Amino acid sequence: MNETARRPPWGRIALGLGGVGLALVLGVAWWLGLLTPEPAEVSLDSAIAAQTTAPVDESADTTAAGSATTLGADDDVTIAGRWTLVANDATFAGYRADSRVGEAVGRTQVMVGRLVATETEVTEVSVTVDLSELESDSALRDQHLGDEGLEHNRYPTSRFKLTRPIALPAGAGAEGTPPLEFTAVGDLTVRDIANQVEVMLEATIVEGRLVVVGSTLIELADFGATIDDIDQATMEFSLVFERA
Repeated sequence: MNETARRPPWGRIALGLGGVGLALVLGVAWWLGLLTPEPAEVSLDSAIAAQTTAPVDESADTTAAGSATTLGADDDVTIAGRWTLVANDATFAGYRADSRVGEAVGRTQVMVGRLVATETEVTEVSVTVDLSELESDSALRDQHLGDEGLEHNRYPTSRFKLTRPIALPAGAGAEGTPPLEFTAVGDLTVRDIANQVEVMLEATIVEGRLVVVGSTLIELADFGATIDDIDQATMEFSLVFERA
């Protein structure tokens, strides 16, 4: 018998094993979210673009924040008044952090909130977020955060509540005027632990809606959270309000 015919097809076997190995590597990379680019950092421009095209979710639960009503564009409208959070593609909150395997971003759109302002200051801001609905591009990361990191399966609710009024310039937020930039000081609650934070905000009114974006860097240890090699995370949000 021909010796060549008896010889195992090592080349084809190696090629097959290599293909299986590559598939496994790619599968693990996909599971870890390494193949998906992370969303860009929040910005007022992107929030405005999203909210002008996003439909309002009329079925969203706004019990905790009051009912939403639509307000048409009005050149004279300012930030003064009572506002309630709108559920649409431009409204979300989440985290952004650097880890050994790269940047990690998770977001949720399950949230309620309200804002109250006079002509001279913002007197009330409260936002409640359902952390159990946080999603990233890695199911493994989401599961780990829910069970051991943020433990949002045990502590599903996070809150921010303004504790110091925010002074406003005359005619603040009127459509056609430059966006407002200010710092909000308030209590952030995560894992049932509250800490005072300062949140850098930008806000403007577009098509009758109040659009607010912001972020703040937090120390995870301040909230009793331990997440592998991550000590800090940026809390970021994009909020769209309509008059209550």
